Amino acid sequence: MKVPVQPISEAAAYSETIGTAVDVHRLVSIFRRRLKLFVAVACLIFAAAALITFQQVPQYTAVARVLIDQRKQQVVAADQTVMSGLPDESGVVDTETEVLRS
Repeated sequence: MKVPVQPISEAAAYSETIGTAVDVHRLVSIFRRRLKLFVAVACLIFAAAALITFQQVPQYTAVARVLIDQRKQQVVAADQTVMSGLPDESGVVDTETEVLRS
């Protein structure tokens, strides 16, 4: 009595050969057969990530601080001019602060 031979699945065939050696050609052929599936899954994941990203509401936040020290300090030589020559009045400082904010 003959018993019909059943085809071995790829996983079973792979597990049988893993004990002895890895057949690179067999792995490449399996990869080539499944290439369309790999590409389809990658495209689906990319499309889902792009869809989620573009549907989110953009959030723009920024924080800036300007410290204005009105104390007179001699940082450079007396004959060099670094500052703009504006007076140290609070109105002038407020105007310069508004220019920096814009």
